[in-house]
Amino acid sequence: KWEKTPNITALTWRFNSITIMVQKDILEAVSSKQRVKVISRYIRLAMKLHDLNNLHSEFAVLSALHSAPIHRLKKTWKMVSKKEIVLFENATQLFLPEGNFKNLRLYLETTKLPCVPFLGLYLTDLVLTDAAFPSYKKMTEDNFIMRDTKLDKIILSLKKHQESHYPQICCNLDIQNFLNSIHYEEESRKFLESEFFRLSLVLEPNKTAKKMSL
Repeated sequence: KWEKTPNITALTWRFNSITIMVQKDILEAVSSKQRVKVISRYIRLAMKLHDLNNLHSEFAVLSALHSAPIHRLKKTWKMVSKKEIVLFENATQLFLPEGNFKNLRLYLETTKLPCVPFLGLYLTDLVLTDAAFPSYKKMTEDNFIMRDTKLDKIILSLKKHQESHYPQICCNLDIQNFLNSIHYEEESRKFLESEFFRLSLVLEPNKTAKKMSL
């Protein structure tokens, strides 16, 4: 993966690392009040990422907050302020999958650069566009033209965002080193998913589990 598509692999790895980091921080909080503070902090971080048009990282944070181990913490979420719940719900609307990510596509068409888009949207489009046409041996000249035109449009859109820059943001080595230190092996993701759900159940057991233990 790294050799063939280093940038795509790095962005995918970063997305997954952020979601793991957010879940870990919330679940390792020592009290319910502390968990509320951590959740609120990440909601505000998602808002800041949106202000910067860093949609890729914003979606990673929101995905973590919507993940099963975090979403099921009903008692904790009830303690989060109504203002931040509204911010969270409004931010989520942008990334709803309905209509083939209609809201996100419309936003990307109208937003100003610089912007770091959600890479998964483009990867899905590339795969679906390629799959929509016959196999290589059965392709006609018209098929090639139609397919290449659609693929070019997707790639040019992605390239436009890739070439945009954030001149107002200076490099902070401390933050950069911290982000680079967040490293989770792809092979450990399944284990972490199970472990996070186990921790979530410890923090807020299911009602049925309580009854069974009695």
